[in-house]
Amino acid sequence: MEKGDRTYEKKDFLLQSAKAEFLKYGYEKASLRNICKNANVTTGALYFFFRNKADLFDSLVRDTALELQQYVGEKLDLELGDVYDHRTERGTNTKLIEYLYDNKDSITLLCDKSVGTKYEGYRQMVEKRVSAALNDHVSRKWGRTFDPVIYDLIARMRIDCYANLLSRELSLEQACEIDQSLFLWSYEGLKGMIEKNEDSLM
Repeated sequence: MEKGDRTYEKKDFLLQSAKAEFLKYGYEKASLRNICKNANVTTGALYFFFRNKADLFDSLVRDTALELQQYVGEKLDLELGDVYDHRTERGTNTKLIEYLYDNKDSITLLCDKSVGTKYEGYRQMVEKRVSAALNDHVSRKWGRTFDPVIYDLIARMRIDCYANLLSRELSLEQACEIDQSLFLWSYEGLKGMIEKNEDSLM
């Protein structure tokens, strides 16, 4: 094995060990000593690749933090866009679910294990983005508005549903079907709120 290959292998071992440690203990309680021990490398080797524990965590989640926002944005554009027809398969988008399944560990680190890092509150940030999109959609499509807390709660329920899907032993196909059903449920719920509001104004 060439020297460069061994160097890359050490870094890969460190990342694998760090992922397991962060998933088990969270960022704050994770031990660099344990990470190095389980990767069978010295602490000096760790600092050759990473500045500190924060840099190590960042290396595990940085790409996912950006990519997940992109997939959430695409999902919102499709579900809440003017071209969406919920009576057909036109609005079905499995990309987000597929991404969640392919990056489960990194997403868990971001959303549940990042206290003490610059990513703390990432999940809440995504919820706020979904809430704002719902508010804007209702305002544009129906010319109505509701208490912002309503949108916040709907957004939290959707995000909680995704987290719960990841915790279950479901096939990707099952998860995609459930996701579509959940969208229809929330979308029809919004329509029901609008109709009730319109009736009260008559």
